[in-house]
Amino acid sequence: MESQKSQDFKQFLKEFCDEFKKKCETDDSIPLRVANPRITPSELEGECLDWCLDHLSARGCPTGFSSLIARDVFTRLLAGDLQQFCTENSLNNGGDSETTGGKDERNEQYKKVKEYDAEILQKHLLLLLEAVCKLWLANFPVFSVSGREPVVSFHAIKNTRRKMEDTHVIIPDLNALFGITDQPPQAFYAVFDGHAGTDAPIFAAKHLHCNLVHRCGLAQDPAMACKKAFKVTDEQFIVKAIQE
Repeated sequence: MESQKSQDFKQFLKEFCDEFKKKCETDDSIPLRVANPRITPSELEGECLDWCLDHLSARGCPTGFSSLIARDVFTRLLAGDLQQFCTENSLNNGGDSETTGGKDERNEQYKKVKEYDAEILQKHLLLLLEAVCKLWLANFPVFSVSGREPVVSFHAIKNTRRKMEDTHVIIPDLNALFGITDQPPQAFYAVFDGHAGTDAPIFAAKHLHCNLVHRCGLAQDPAMACKKAFKVTDEQFIVKAIQE
């Protein structure tokens, strides 16, 4: 017998596809949320997963399934031609370069790092997201979603500041989001405290967990992995700051 979770998810897929179809028929623009016009290859996964999760969450995707969809969409994106999303400067400069030497030299080299046009990339990603939802609706895949989900809540106030500078991340199923099949269930929860700005916490919220999973040996030594992930994320943010 089909579980209630699967029934709810199928209903979500149907409503999501219907909504997307109506937007196309009425010539509504695809809802974009681009904070930065350019992203680098090291930022690609974090940005794309964040776009997918944000879009799905805003439309009520059942918990546990959004990570599976986001992973499928990103995998399909990587299977395509990413060159079409490169900025003109990236194409002219010829892509990535090493970053060594003095400050002035590093600044020039950072300018040559391959970059993707975030708006063009996000439009393509959301179209791909809609295509994946259609595919899943027509041929519902068999997958395992944990039957026992943690109960999580959050509360945020900006106090006397003009705007909220802090942010948080809630990923109940880290394994599903990154296609991890050989480790016990893992979740990721984080609060990022902004100090006189939002750039650093937003960047960390998108990329820290990616660095934690891919670069830092999470399964072997979680404590050391966290330290390394913070260091890598900090270095990436410094590069981003120099570029801008």
